[in-house]
Amino acid sequence: MIELQSSAATDIKALPDGGFVVVGLTSSPESGYIMRLNSNGDTLWTRHLIDRGVRILYEVTIAANGDFVFVGGGIQFHPVDLSPVVGRFDSSGNEVWIRQYTELEFRWILSGYSICNAHDSGFVVGAHNDATPAEPSLQVFKINDNGEPEWITPFGGPGFQSVEAVIRAEEGYAAVGFNDVVGGQGFSIRLMRISLNGDSLWSNTYAESYECYGNSLIQTTDSGFLIAGTVISDSTNQIDADIVIIRTDYAGNQVWDHRFGGALWDDATDIVMNTSGDFTICGSTRSFAETYDAYLMSIDINGDSLWFGSYGGASSDVGSALTPTSDGGYALCGTRQVPPDFPYWDDWVLRLSE
Repeated sequence: MIELQSSAATDIKALPDGGFVVVGLTSSPESGYIMRLNSNGDTLWTRHLIDRGVRILYEVTIAANGDFVFVGGGIQFHPVDLSPVVGRFDSSGNEVWIRQYTELEFRWILSGYSICNAHDSGFVVGAHNDATPAEPSLQVFKINDNGEPEWITPFGGPGFQSVEAVIRAEEGYAAVGFNDVVGGQGFSIRLMRISLNGDSLWSNTYAESYECYGNSLIQTTDSGFLIAGTVISDSTNQIDADIVIIRTDYAGNQVWDHRFGGALWDDATDIVMNTSGDFTICGSTRSFAETYDAYLMSIDINGDSLWFGSYGGASSDVGSALTPTSDGGYALCGTRQVPPDFPYWDDWVLRLSE
């Protein structure tokens, strides 16, 4: 029997030439990949990283010199154990370096989830952590432009933690994710501000109901933050999830909390600022689709909905990330079910005009 290969696109960034860089993973064998597309979506090159021990890639950023720097998970001591991996490729697809972080201080971290450009030439990484209750969480770390660690900052407390997004902010960095609620009854959204030197300035939690996930983060023009995530309010009805958008001020005080969705599953995976100064969110919806559809939704600074559009066919379509394009439109990446071979999935990229 031939095993069908599935693939998923996890992040996309627009390039100055009108093209895109995409990262994700494939199965059979499990491997992270990085791919460059031209402005028409044609593949210029793809690099699969199984021979470098890289199992999955989650996010990519563009370095000052145009190199592509990605973060993900690499095999550590056993095929099911992962540790953070960061790699750098030039724009032609040549490897510059790949670094896996298996040092003692990273022993509980499963994989790197998020990466952003630092205020200097380095990068800041947010990670996913499955520490035991007695162990500390080491979640955010900075590396220089050669991938060498410079500082590490705890995120949250003991137990399961995840940094889903880390961004460069005024006078430092900000990270959003989720962590165990006291008593192990679910997850709350956590937002943390970090100084240029890696010191934690403040850390706040939001939307503490049943399970709440902070998945994406953007700083607003008034120096506050918008968090995009997902909330499951009722432990007895876990097929009903809502999109949650939370606005805070510069100090992390909540300004408002708006929720969107229907009677079934709706989530938010990414948020960007558009050319009009409003905000566009992507994710997946089951409430407004025959199966699952990817969607885009735009809101203003007050959280009022401006427009909503869903994208997909008869099978399921999942939206993972989006990037603004130079013409005022968007490119959306994700995963699409390929019938009739379920659970065979394919990665896909959708280009949308303004």
